[in-house]
Amino acid sequence: IVIGAALYGPSAGAVLGAAFGVIVAINCATGADPGGQLVYQSSAIMCIIVVMTKGILAGLAAGVTYKILSSINGYVAMLCSAIICPIVNTGVFLVCMNVFFRDVLSIWADGKDIVVYMLSGIVLCNFVPELIINIVFSPAGQRILKTVQK
Repeated sequence: IVIGAALYGPSAGAVLGAAFGVIVAINCATGADPGGQLVYQSSAIMCIIVVMTKGILAGLAAGVTYKILSSINGYVAMLCSAIICPIVNTGVFLVCMNVFFRDVLSIWADGKDIVVYMLSGIVLCNFVPELIINIVFSPAGQRILKTVQK
């Protein structure tokens, strides 16, 4: 998503984010993502809206970030885009889960505090590894971008 958004702009980032959302929605609907299936079973329509929205906004944000910062430094732009993408993705997800799927969060938390679960389960186990991977590979992303643009 980040490389495509950097290469082709924010609208391409949004389209790539939508493609990501479709894949997540399919995983939720089919049970390939067991936690996502609970969300889907709770409300299929809202699940699809949430996964599509978070993907689209993450791709759009990555593209806008790259576009704004690329005139300063391509590597900084790629790094910041690689950081903003999972922040938006996870942030939108957490807000939507709190607003629309609090009952599912309670099930996931297994009787424990929901906020603690969100921080330890979702942020620590999903967001942090995604962020680290994006940061580590952002220089390679910029090299790929420069090679494709030649």
